[in-house]
Parts: sequence; C-alpha cells; structure tokens
Amino acid sequence: MAHGVYMYIILTLIICMQLALDHLVPWCNDWQMQIAVNKCSMLCPIATTTNLNINDCVLPEVTSVKDLGITFDANLSFSAHITTITVSANQRINLLFRAFHSRNIKTLVKAYITYVRPLLEYNTVIIMVTL
Repeated sequence: MAHGVYMYIILTLIICMQLALDHLVPWCNDWQMQIAVNKCSMLCPIATTTNLNINDCVLPEVTSVKDLGITFDANLSFSAHITTITVSANQRINLLFRAFHSRNIKTLVKAYITYVRPLLEYNTVIIMVTL
C-alpha cells in the first residue's frame, strides 16, 4: 500500500489536479500498489465547489491534516498542533508530579528531559519557521 503521496497544485489549476489523480491510479496499478481511498482527502485554503475523486470516490474536503505527527491546516498554520502539544506536555508534567513522590531536583529534571522535552522539541524547526 502506498503511503505519503501528496499532490500540491495552484488553486486555479484544480482540473489539472484531477488529471494528475487520474494518472496516479494507473501508475499505482502498474507498480502493484493500492490507493487507500478512505485515507485520502482534499485540503484547500479556500472553499471550492469542485470535487476531486479517485476511482469514482469523491475525496472529502478537510480543514486540517496530521502527517508525521504534525497537524496543520489549509493556511499552513500550526496553531492546532501547538495547542495539542502544549496540552499533552502539561498532562505529562502533572503525571510526573503525581508519580514521583520524591522532590529531588535531579530526578525531576531527568524525568522531564526523558518524558516531556521530546514532545516539545519534535519538529520544532518546521514550527519555528512559521511563527
């Protein structure tokens, strides 16, 4: 099964996108790959009345997409991702304080570095570029 195929196109050329999808289907068949149509969607920065389809299945239009652990919306904003990561990091910090009865600073710092900081540092290069 093919994973991670993304197609981007200028909005004025949405018909070209359908042509590209139409060419993708036989290419996948030639290489004996299946397209998971139920996992496909269309992310568009403006509302459009044009429907894209693969194998006569209309692709649903979505407002955000999660890929490789990063959530972004049609405007390439990461605000939903940042909110999710912040909530998750706060939950882990609270769990650490409940789980560790010791208030030894070295132990708490080690636990923070192990369990919380990776959440906050994952793909920060991508997110920082947009801030």
